[in-house]
Amino acid sequence: MRHEKLIIFFFCAFGFGCGGGLDDEESSQAFAATQSVLLQGAASAQSSAGGPADTINVDTTFSCLEGGEAQFKGSFGTENGNTSFKYSVDFNDCVSQGITMSGQ
Repeated sequence: MRHEKLIIFFFCAFGFGCGGGLDDEESSQAFAATQSVLLQGAASAQSSAGGPADTINVDTTFSCLEGGEAQFKGSFGTENGNTSFKYSVDFNDCVSQGITMSGQ
């Protein structure tokens, strides 16, 4: 049941078909669980970032505290005065605050 609620949360968060979904409390719980992993994993990703001065690359896997993992990938660079930024997080059965997250 939690998996279904979490899937609905992600669809609603990104604007895809929000009919009936989560109530306010469930949404708050899912958001807090996701934020917790993102903050913890971002700290790990920052410490592993590397590359030349004009390019920074990140590719690290964070072990979620309650099981599973989250993979952080990203890049930041400048070229000819233009700046580019890419960042993604893939959740693989990552458990936070009793909620299991999977997907990007």
